[in-house]
Amino acid sequence: MINSQYKKDFDGQYLIIVSEEENSNYSLKMLLNNKIKGLLSLDLHIVDNVKQYHYDITSRQSLTRSLDNIALRYEEVKKIMEETIKAIEEGKEYLLLENDFVLDPDYLYILPTYEVSLCYLDGYQKDITDQLSSLIEYLMNKVDYNDEQGILFIYGLYKISKEEYPTFDKLLDFINNKCKKEEFISKKNNRISINKSTEKSNIENNKDNNYKIAEKSRSKVKRKVESKDKSNKKFIIPIMEERLESEEEVMVYSEKAIGFSAFSVMAYIILILMGYKFELYYDKFNEKLDIIKMFGYILVLGTGEIYLLSKLLHKKNKIPKIKGKVEYINDVDINETESEEEEKENRTVLLDNYNSEKTTFLIDEELTYILKSTNSINYKDIKIIEFPFFFGKLNDQVDKSVKSNVISRFHAKIEQKGEGFFITDLNSTNGTYLNSNRLKADVPKELHLGDEVRMANITYQFEILNEII
Repeated sequence: MINSQYKKDFDGQYLIIVSEEENSNYSLKMLLNNKIKGLLSLDLHIVDNVKQYHYDITSRQSLTRSLDNIALRYEEVKKIMEETIKAIEEGKEYLLLENDFVLDPDYLYILPTYEVSLCYLDGYQKDITDQLSSLIEYLMNKVDYNDEQGILFIYGLYKISKEEYPTFDKLLDFINNKCKKEEFISKKNNRISINKSTEKSNIENNKDNNYKIAEKSRSKVKRKVESKDKSNKKFIIPIMEERLESEEEVMVYSEKAIGFSAFSVMAYIILILMGYKFELYYDKFNEKLDIIKMFGYILVLGTGEIYLLSKLLHKKNKIPKIKGKVEYINDVDINETESEEEEKENRTVLLDNYNSEKTTFLIDEELTYILKSTNSINYKDIKIIEFPFFFGKLNDQVDKSVKSNVISRFHAKIEQKGEGFFITDLNSTNGTYLNSNRLKADVPKELHLGDEVRMANITYQFEILNEII
């Protein structure tokens, strides 16, 4: 229990903590002589031979008071957690002990911009892992439940904090990776919005040039196809099953029930041995072992033992416990659907000599690239409508959702740089292969017409589709 009080004067507001613990001179000197980013400024006062630590909390409020009747959004939760972890890491650079940081919401202070300042109390010595887990649980109850992004973010942090060996690096990696994905989604949405707004004007402005572009495209296709002659050599590799981790609640016997059960079994064995030692099984007249008496003795004790165990191991003595669960998925969902309306939306066409009584020609303005499936029964061709083009199994966050459990959420992307094309694996579980060679994660590799592209065990061929409808 922290013995604290508050003081307000013309200089500012202060949190005062009275401590009778023996303090480390080193830690105290570090705090008094250095302004450590993310930590509250400290002054030491001695009153009646008792040390008082004065923490400057001017313009700040405790987390508990700031979040009273307020629901946090994703950006706010992310900033609080990121700055808390970075403050602890900064303190460790000054050799401050991590277990002396106070992460109690009553003593964790923030500005209106959610900039975090921690209280460091020498001698506090409370496990930082338990403190961090408690802080995350507190924030889980403060997140706006209408903010799906915030809920998924705080739950991801909670899962990491409950691992056997959680680290600050794991938490920061999760936070940074989450931010990168959100930045990618935001850029992608902005790009789609700009493309749709300019599509109509492009059709009118380029009307006179479309036939020339179409002719140029046909000759370009012919040159590229003739210059590339790749063999469709099939290569089969083992597929790693996707590992899904989750938690589930199971009912287990309490330690007390197990302990009493073990004790009763030991007592049963001891009583049987004592009966043998004190010759309770012997016939005194014939001076030999009486089998009937021995089995009767064991049967009576056994009946009592079974009754006692049935009471101790009754289902009412079970208690709930959270247990980690790991599943490996290898069933491939081969049902894949295509949306024709989406393709029509993204196609730029020319309405040439429009007349309701005449035939209308729709001519592609530019080359159309596709990934042609080598297994057309289970997987359809993928039409690449824009660059960069992202593949994965998240419906709303990639350009093409491939319905298969061996495909990662963000699996790969194809982008155009000048006249060339490049494919990049996005750190997928089962990998991306170019002509049977596995790509390194986040390293672009040049892609040519006719190249074989395999995502996990699903194979395509990169080609050009020149359509005239």
